[in-house]
Amino acid sequence: MPRARLRQRSRVRGVTDLMKTLWNCWNNRNNYIFREKEEEAKQIWERANNLNKDFGICNMLNEALLSQNIVEKRWKKPPKDVIKINFDATVGENRTGYGMVIRDEEGFVLGGGGGFKEGRRSVEEAECMAFEESIKMACSVYPCGRLPMVSEASAHLDA
Repeated sequence: MPRARLRQRSRVRGVTDLMKTLWNCWNNRNNYIFREKEEEAKQIWERANNLNKDFGICNMLNEALLSQNIVEKRWKKPPKDVIKINFDATVGENRTGYGMVIRDEEGFVLGGGGGFKEGRRSVEEAECMAFEESIKMACSVYPCGRLPMVSEASAHLDA
Protein backbone atom coordinates (compact mmCIF):
# COMPACT_ATOMS: atom_id res chain seq x y z
CA MET A 1 0.00 0.00 0.00
CA PRO A 2 1.46 3.42 -0.94
CA ARG A 3 2.71 5.63 1.89
CA ALA A 4 0.33 8.44 0.94
CA ARG A 5 -2.65 6.14 1.39
CA LEU A 6 -1.31 4.92 4.75
CA ARG A 7 -0.85 8.51 5.91
CA GLN A 8 -4.36 9.32 4.73
CA ARG A 9 -5.80 6.35 6.65
CA SER A 10 -3.81 7.35 9.72
CA ARG A 11 -5.20 10.90 9.53
CA VAL A 12 -8.75 9.63 9.06
CA ARG A 13 -8.37 7.26 12.02
CA GLY A 14 -6.99 10.10 14.16
CA VAL A 15 -9.88 12.38 13.25
CA THR A 16 -12.49 9.69 13.93
CA ASP A 17 -10.89 8.91 17.30
CA LEU A 18 -10.95 12.60 18.14
CA MET A 19 -14.60 12.94 17.11
CA LYS A 20 -15.65 9.96 19.23
CA THR A 21 -13.76 11.31 22.22
CA LEU A 22 -15.31 14.76 21.77
CA TRP A 23 -18.75 13.17 21.46
CA ASN A 24 -18.23 11.34 24.75
CA CYS A 25 -17.15 14.58 26.45
CA TRP A 26 -20.20 16.36 25.04
CA ASN A 27 -22.45 13.51 26.18
CA ASN A 28 -20.94 13.68 29.68
CA ARG A 29 -21.57 17.43 29.78
CA ASN A 30 -25.23 16.89 28.80
CA ASN A 31 -25.62 14.20 31.46
CA TYR A 32 -24.20 16.60 34.04
CA ILE A 33 -26.45 19.50 32.98
CA PHE A 34 -29.72 17.62 32.40
CA ARG A 35 -29.42 14.59 34.69
CA GLU A 36 -27.04 15.97 37.31
CA LYS A 37 -24.88 12.91 36.69
CA GLU A 38 -21.13 13.38 36.39
CA GLU A 39 -18.54 10.78 35.43
CA GLU A 40 -14.83 10.62 36.04
CA ALA A 41 -12.54 11.51 33.16
CA LYS A 42 -11.18 7.96 33.18
CA GLN A 43 -14.68 6.55 32.57
CA ILE A 44 -15.22 8.94 29.66
CA TRP A 45 -11.86 7.96 28.18
CA GLU A 46 -12.56 4.22 28.55
CA ARG A 47 -15.99 4.60 26.94
CA ALA A 48 -14.42 6.50 24.01
CA ASN A 49 -11.78 3.75 23.61
CA ASN A 50 -14.46 1.03 23.66
CA LEU A 51 -16.49 2.94 21.10
CA ASN A 52 -13.37 3.25 18.92
CA LYS A 53 -12.76 -0.52 19.15
CA ASP A 54 -16.42 -1.35 18.41
CA PHE A 55 -16.43 1.04 15.47
CA GLY A 56 -13.21 -0.50 14.11
CA ILE A 57 -14.61 -4.04 14.40
CA CYS A 58 -17.84 -2.93 12.71
CA ASN A 59 -15.86 -1.40 9.83
CA MET A 60 -13.90 -4.64 9.38
CA LEU A 61 -17.05 -6.77 9.30
CA ASN A 62 -19.28 -4.49 7.24
CA GLU A 63 -18.83 -2.50 4.08
CA ALA A 64 -17.90 1.11 4.80
CA LEU A 65 -20.75 3.60 4.84
CA LEU A 66 -18.58 6.36 3.42
CA SER A 67 -16.81 6.17 0.10
CA GLN A 68 -13.16 5.21 0.33
CA ASN A 69 -12.39 6.86 -3.01
CA ILE A 70 -9.51 9.24 -2.55
CA VAL A 71 -9.13 11.81 -5.26
CA GLU A 72 -5.60 13.03 -5.75
CA LYS A 73 -5.13 16.17 -7.78
CA ARG A 74 -1.71 16.57 -9.29
CA TRP A 75 -0.15 19.28 -11.37
CA LYS A 76 -0.08 18.33 -15.05
CA LYS A 77 2.60 19.54 -17.41
CA PRO A 78 1.49 21.83 -20.24
CA PRO A 79 2.30 20.95 -23.86
CA LYS A 80 5.78 21.68 -25.22
CA ASP A 81 6.60 25.39 -25.60
CA VAL A 82 3.64 26.41 -23.45
CA ILE A 83 3.85 27.99 -20.01
CA LYS A 84 1.28 27.17 -17.38
CA ILE A 85 -0.05 29.61 -14.83
CA ASN A 86 -1.62 28.30 -11.64
CA PHE A 87 -3.38 30.93 -9.54
CA ASP A 88 -5.73 31.19 -6.62
CA ALA A 89 -7.33 33.81 -4.40
CA THR A 90 -8.66 34.02 -0.89
CA VAL A 91 -11.31 36.45 0.30
CA GLY A 92 -11.10 38.09 3.70
CA GLU A 93 -13.49 40.52 5.30
CA ASN A 94 -11.86 43.67 3.94
CA ARG A 95 -9.01 42.44 1.78
CA THR A 96 -8.26 39.81 -0.83
CA GLY A 97 -5.14 37.72 -1.19
CA TYR A 98 -3.89 36.13 -4.38
CA GLY A 99 -1.00 34.01 -5.54
CA MET A 100 0.37 32.45 -8.67
CA VAL A 101 3.07 30.11 -9.97
CA ILE A 102 4.30 30.08 -13.57
CA ARG A 103 6.00 26.93 -14.92
CA ASP A 104 7.32 25.64 -18.21
CA GLU A 105 6.63 22.26 -19.85
CA GLU A 106 9.22 20.59 -17.59
CA GLY A 107 7.64 21.92 -14.41
CA PHE A 108 10.47 24.41 -13.86
CA VAL A 109 9.25 27.47 -11.96
CA LEU A 110 9.72 30.56 -14.11
CA GLY A 111 8.12 32.99 -11.71
CA GLY A 112 5.44 33.51 -9.18
CA GLY A 113 4.23 35.76 -6.50
CA GLY A 114 1.24 37.04 -4.68
CA GLY A 115 -0.09 39.88 -2.69
CA PHE A 116 -3.06 41.52 -1.07
CA LYS A 117 -5.51 44.16 -2.20
CA GLU A 118 -7.71 46.12 0.14
CA GLY A 119 -11.47 46.06 -0.25
CA ARG A 120 -14.32 43.59 -0.13
CA ARG A 121 -14.78 41.30 -3.16
CA SER A 122 -16.85 38.30 -4.10
CA VAL A 123 -15.07 34.99 -4.70
CA GLU A 124 -15.58 35.38 -8.44
CA GLU A 125 -14.11 38.90 -8.42
CA ALA A 126 -11.16 37.67 -6.37
CA GLU A 127 -10.46 34.82 -8.80
CA CYS A 128 -10.66 37.23 -11.75
CA MET A 129 -8.28 39.59 -9.97
CA ALA A 130 -5.85 36.70 -9.35
CA PHE A 131 -6.12 35.74 -13.02
CA GLU A 132 -5.37 39.30 -14.12
CA GLU A 133 -2.38 39.57 -11.77
CA SER A 134 -1.06 36.21 -12.95
CA ILE A 135 -1.23 37.34 -16.60
CA LYS A 136 0.72 40.49 -15.67
CA MET A 137 3.34 38.34 -13.94
CA ALA A 138 3.55 35.97 -16.94
CA CYS A 139 4.06 38.94 -19.29
CA SER A 140 6.92 40.16 -17.11
CA VAL A 141 8.57 36.71 -17.33
CA TYR A 142 7.91 36.24 -21.06
CA PRO A 143 6.68 38.99 -23.35
CA CYS A 144 2.98 38.37 -23.98
CA GLY A 145 2.33 36.90 -27.38
CA ARG A 146 5.71 35.15 -27.50
CA LEU A 147 4.63 31.95 -25.76
CA PRO A 148 1.22 30.33 -25.59
CA MET A 149 -0.16 30.14 -22.04
CA VAL A 150 -2.65 27.97 -20.25
CA SER A 151 -4.04 28.82 -16.85
CA GLU A 152 -5.48 26.77 -14.07
CA ALA A 153 -7.46 28.00 -11.08
CA SER A 154 -8.74 26.04 -8.12
CA ALA A 155 -12.25 27.41 -8.67
CA HIS A 156 -14.21 27.15 -11.88
CA LEU A 157 -15.82 30.37 -13.00
CA ASP A 158 -19.05 30.39 -14.98
CA ALA A 159 -18.83 33.09 -17.63
